[in-house]
Amino acid sequence: MENKVCIKQDMTFPEFLKVIYYQFLRMKIMRRLFIWLVAISIFNTVITIFATPTGKETNYASAFSALWVPFVIAAFFLAFGALAAIVLRIVRKNHFNNIVYTFNEWGMEKTGVGIEYTRPWKGFTHYQESRNFIFLYIPGEDAHVIQKRMFDSNETEEIFRSLISEHLSTK
Repeated sequence: MENKVCIKQDMTFPEFLKVIYYQFLRMKIMRRLFIWLVAISIFNTVITIFATPTGKETNYASAFSALWVPFVIAAFFLAFGALAAIVLRIVRKNHFNNIVYTFNEWGMEKTGVGIEYTRPWKGFTHYQESRNFIFLYIPGEDAHVIQKRMFDSNETEEIFRSLISEHLSTK
């Protein structure tokens, strides 16, 4: 008997936002950029405090003002992510609701209004799991997102897990 799992997806806006932020924070370049910004801000603060000429009072407000830079940039990226999510939801409505994923021994089929997409298991690189989602990665940093709440039973979830663990590795 062939293992086959059908999962109907209806992604809410907050769920989609979580996926965007999760994927964004997975990017090495973004993590490195944020770490560098924090390191440079701390270094600037230390230099400002210790480079104050003798006899002058250190302006601590000025010294610690550089520490706000990483937080302002993080807030910018959060706002940009939310804006991108809104635009994507408006432009590609059909990509988030009434999508049916079918998984079997061959691979995946994704169908919906205006969407028909297939991919064999060899077209995936690995999978990763978060508290609410299972990400099936294709080459690059793109992923198909499966919502855990959409499994209709524990048995369906177990069949799905056996399929992905048989064909993919975790990373």
